[in-house]
Amino acid sequence: MTRRSVTIALLLLLVVASRVGAFNEPDGFRGVPWGATEEQMRSSVSIERACSDRPASQRWLGDRTCPAIFDLAGVTVSATYTFRAGRFVSVFLKFPSKNHERVAEIFSERYGEPTTRTTDSLAWIGTKAMVSLHRYRPSVPGEGFATLSTADEVKESARLRREQTKGAAKGL
Repeated sequence: MTRRSVTIALLLLLVVASRVGAFNEPDGFRGVPWGATEEQMRSSVSIERACSDRPASQRWLGDRTCPAIFDLAGVTVSATYTFRAGRFVSVFLKFPSKNHERVAEIFSERYGEPTTRTTDSLAWIGTKAMVSLHRYRPSVPGEGFATLSTADEVKESARLRREQTKGAAKGL
């Protein structure tokens, strides 16, 4: 290979590598920054009903949740804000599957090109946050969903889930 070919190959590799995992990572959701307390969240979000603690069997999903409903460019979205150790770490969104394309457009405008794409799902995976958008929710026909989480929460949730199911897998 010539020096020029090597230089071009390295530049192409750098461009591709810089795009992997690169997106406009959210620092929170709808004015609530990651790490906010429930009280801080309540000051900017209208809660649908009372917040509640998760049952012990679901703590891998977070300690406490607060439900809200909002309009996203004409799409009614149900949100569940999740807290771990008293801090905002993720949000789960539900919306009619028929609005998936509109929500995908909004997310792409806000976060940039997805880092992963399939027919019915998009994902934005970064170093600080992760966003996923799905046309269908397996357990609820006609419902799409999205999750936005800190990268640390994704890791912690997976760790707790493994820990929780370890005993069950052994029959204990």
